[in-house]
Amino acid sequence: GVAIHHHVPAVPFASAATLSAMHVLARFFAESRIDVVHCHDKYTNVFAGIAARMARGPALVTSKRWTSAPASHRLSNGVLYRMSDRVLVNSRAVARSLRGVEWVARQRVVVVPNFVDDALFDPIVDAEVALARRRWGVCDDAPVIGCVARFRPEKNQA
Repeated sequence: GVAIHHHVPAVPFASAATLSAMHVLARFFAESRIDVVHCHDKYTNVFAGIAARMARGPALVTSKRWTSAPASHRLSNGVLYRMSDRVLVNSRAVARSLRGVEWVARQRVVVVPNFVDDALFDPIVDAEVALARRRWGVCDDAPVIGCVARFRPEKNQA
C-alpha cells in the first residue's frame, strides 16, 4: 500500500468554511484517485462522506458502533449511512438497529465483531486468580468487578 498524508483543517459544521473545506477534500479524493473513503464517527461520516460523494469516485464506507444516539446524530448519520456503499457495524444488534432505524439495506451492512477470539473470555484457572488477588491486595473472599470501557449511557454497563 501507499501512505498518503493530506491535511484538511477541521472546521465547525456551522462555519462558512465547511463547504469550501469539503470541496478541497473532494478534489483531493478525485485527483489522488482514492478508491475507498472509510469514515468512523459523526464528524467524518458527514464531512468526509459528503466530500467522497462530491468526488464521485471513491466507495464510501461508514461505521456505526452503537444502537442508540441523540436525534441530531441519527439524522445526520442516517443520511450518510443510506448514501454509503457499505456500513460496518460491530455487532448483530447494531446491524438490526441500522436496518430498522436508519433503513439501510441488509446487503450494504457488514458485521465486523469487536472480538473474534471467544477463547479470550474463557474462565481463568484458580491459581491465576489467586495470584492476581495477591498482587492487587484483595482478600480471597472479596468480590472483584472490572469493566474496561468508556462509561457512556449508550454502553449500558448497568
